[in-house]
Amino acid sequence: MNISDAIPLKIVVVGDSKVGKTTLIQTYLQEIDGKQSASNLRFDYKIVQVEIDQEEYIVAIWDSVGQGFQNQMSHFLVKDADAVMLCIDLSEEIDVHSIEQWMDTLTNRSSSHCVYVLIGTKLDLFQQSRTQQLNDGFSQLSDKYSALKLLKPVQFQDKESIKLAFQKAFELGASAKAKSKQSSTLNFQSFVLNNDTNVYRNNSTKKQKKDQCC
Repeated sequence: MNISDAIPLKIVVVGDSKVGKTTLIQTYLQEIDGKQSASNLRFDYKIVQVEIDQEEYIVAIWDSVGQGFQNQMSHFLVKDADAVMLCIDLSEEIDVHSIEQWMDTLTNRSSSHCVYVLIGTKLDLFQQSRTQQLNDGFSQLSDKYSALKLLKPVQFQDKESIKLAFQKAFELGASAKAKSKQSSTLNFQSFVLNNDTNVYRNNSTKKQKKDQCC
């Protein structure tokens, strides 16, 4: 299918500095087709073409590359996102208050149909004794924020876990977009910044059975 015929989908990856946002995206791109992502000044984005429920989507994956969300450019980044992947570091103590601050900022600046996936990075360094704390924290957050749909722990050595995390975010974003009353056409300037962006096609992407978190 021609890219112009695919449904546009915008995914934004956010989180504190050094949580692994860029590594997460690069690992996903390497897994689906072996290519490297490249930073683009203040923001980094790449395009992938995937199939979701027998529909072709052209997905822009944006990386906030460590930038805070207190400036106009960050507002521009998330304002028309279909899904946001909020990354937290599982090697550190779970800070529900910090996540709430992120969610408050994001929900105030994103579209009404945007959904959120909490991505727990560095699962290999996670202390299993804190599993209940993590699950309780997510339950508390999902009760407060109805748009927070999923907690997905990943580890960078397990590429399949990262691939599945992105696929879940794509599926949730696509579903939310389809249910919204907004036009399916994004402001193209905010979707991609120019026309020379590499396109990553994931021919093996299929809808996968919904899994349990942890």
